[in-house]
Amino acid sequence: MDRYQGLAEEVAALLKSEHRAHLTLPDLFQLQRRGHISLPIDLTHLGCLFQLDRSHTGCISTDDLSALLELCRARARDYQSFECEAMLQGYCTLQMWRAMSAPDGLQAFSSWICNLVLESSAKRRAFSRHGRQQYVGRDAVAALHQLLRVQQTQSLDFQAFFDLLQRCGEEKQLLELSDEDQDEWVPLDVVRDLVGSLFASSVKLMGDICPADELNWQEL
Repeated sequence: MDRYQGLAEEVAALLKSEHRAHLTLPDLFQLQRRGHISLPIDLTHLGCLFQLDRSHTGCISTDDLSALLELCRARARDYQSFECEAMLQGYCTLQMWRAMSAPDGLQAFSSWICNLVLESSAKRRAFSRHGRQQYVGRDAVAALHQLLRVQQTQSLDFQAFFDLLQRCGEEKQLLELSDEDQDEWVPLDVVRDLVGSLFASSVKLMGDICPADELNWQEL
């Protein structure tokens, strides 16, 4: 049994235990933590995840997983073993950057991250005084914290990150300090604003590394 078949069996068992037909971001972190199966890439790497979630709905099917693994098989033939993971992740990041560089790139990228966060939330809330605004719980924020590597890049632990997002919600008047019912929730618009800020900063960096006018011929 190769590692790809082993992963498929582990995913099938996970989905059966969760009574779901698709994987979510926390599921991917769970698979990574178990470490039972050695893969050529990190499924939770942002570029790889963008390639994995082909529908960009935050719901990852077994067909999505199979497609990514087949891509890894095909492209790994062109790489040396010592560079395989870095080159595969670089390839996936390049595909994400191409999509982000489209005219609707910001909207598409923000919607995708929000979908990942929504699907990561075991429960969702709405508060009548805030109209149709959606709120996600701590589990979803924890998944976002891991996905963006906030601890490693900004030295913010989960609680500090959660508090920061809640303060942003208060500034946008989407949370009230006096309402204890809102203590465990973060407005989705705050997540969207965060992603927009990250997008703006990454566009300049990626533009320096891979200018938009070179995207049509850049390859890894």
